[in-house]
Amino acid sequence: MSYAIIGEIAGKARTGAGLGLMITINAGCATLGTPIFGYIVDRTGSYAIAWQVLGAF
Repeated sequence: MSYAIIGEIAGKARTGAGLGLMITINAGCATLGTPIFGYIVDRTGSYAIAWQVLGAF
């Protein structure tokens, strides 16, 4: 869904750049978010707190 919206927002001339930026952001967040999530769970013992922290970002 987000990829379609990015394409509509960016317009025909900038769709490639918009999608490239979106994919880069998604990959970076997945790469960094996973170990951060695990660290928060290990330190707090709570999945709920980890979800709240990542949700805030």
